[in-house]
Amino acid sequence: MAVAAARALCQPAPEVLSETQDMLDTTGVLQAWQMWEACASIDDPVRLRREMFDRHAELAQAVEQLKSVAREQIDRRDLVWRPMAIALFEWHSQAQQALADSEVLAGVTEAENWIRKTAATLRSERIAPFARESQRIWQRLRQQSNVDLGAVRLGGTRNVELDVSVDGVSNSALAVMSQGELHSLGLALFLPRAMVDESPFRFVMIDDPVQAMDASKVDGLAQVLADVGLTRQVVVFTHDERLVEALRRLRLSGTVWEVCRGEESVVQVRMSDDPVGRCLNDARSMRGDADLPDALRAELVASCCRTALEAASHARFRRERLESGMPHAEVERVLECALTTRQKLALAVLDDHAEPAALLPHLEDVVGS
Repeated sequence: MAVAAARALCQPAPEVLSETQDMLDTTGVLQAWQMWEACASIDDPVRLRREMFDRHAELAQAVEQLKSVAREQIDRRDLVWRPMAIALFEWHSQAQQALADSEVLAGVTEAENWIRKTAATLRSERIAPFARESQRIWQRLRQQSNVDLGAVRLGGTRNVELDVSVDGVSNSALAVMSQGELHSLGLALFLPRAMVDESPFRFVMIDDPVQAMDASKVDGLAQVLADVGLTRQVVVFTHDERLVEALRRLRLSGTVWEVCRGEESVVQVRMSDDPVGRCLNDARSMRGDADLPDALRAELVASCCRTALEAASHARFRRERLESGMPHAEVERVLECALTTRQKLALAVLDDHAEPAALLPHLEDVVGS
């Protein structure tokens, strides 16, 4: 019975040794196992005992070597896959948390969208009064421009979108507007914000707004600034006298100060009269200056008086022609055609610069009557 029990121990090699040959070299173990299995066919009990001990020792050694090799391979693969497994585990945990929070996230997203839409609506409602006032001011400033200003709305955090059309055709403001029109548009957008009741500033300061504007837009600017002046103090710095001329011609309230640079760069600020009064005052000052030679004094006084006559002629012609509806450009073209003082006086008195010879007889008739 002992021999039968010993032979029963000599079982065939497990199939796993054959199945893993593509990953491990199990040849040595299979050979040792075949030798161990062959012990079952030994008839001599003494030889069976000896062979079983020897072949078992060889098999155990081969199995240990295979286990060592398998352990090394497992360690190498673990070194490669462990970080990926950890990352996958973390991702799985986050995915589970995301799934758990998906309902909450949907609510938060819906609330965020509502806040964004509501903020856009509130911003549009806040800018609406400014947009209407900008359109009103643009209508005053545009004068003879064929550019229409439509809706004014906020496009982004700091962006303003303008609907501009030329003769009814939509276009881009920067593409179609002249420099003067862009200045007018800038004022139309700026002034409503400067005039809000919440503003702590009760004054408006504008630097050279007349630059690049044609004469018609200067008239519109004078009227707009006069309206602003009803509730704000308006301070305008300009080198262009067209704005001052428009204020006087349109009989709009305004105080004009003139900065004069004298000898050795001494700067003085004085109240500025109209051009006619200024020239006549200069003529009186020169007439009373005893240091001037008589011939030079006479020439300077005559020059100032002539300039005063020309300024008065220009002012009257502009006022009457513009009030009659003549375009500014046509008025200026006619004025440019009057080259001499007589022609300019003829324009103001006879409304025709081509009849300077008829000026004196007409004046004699008027004065004589």
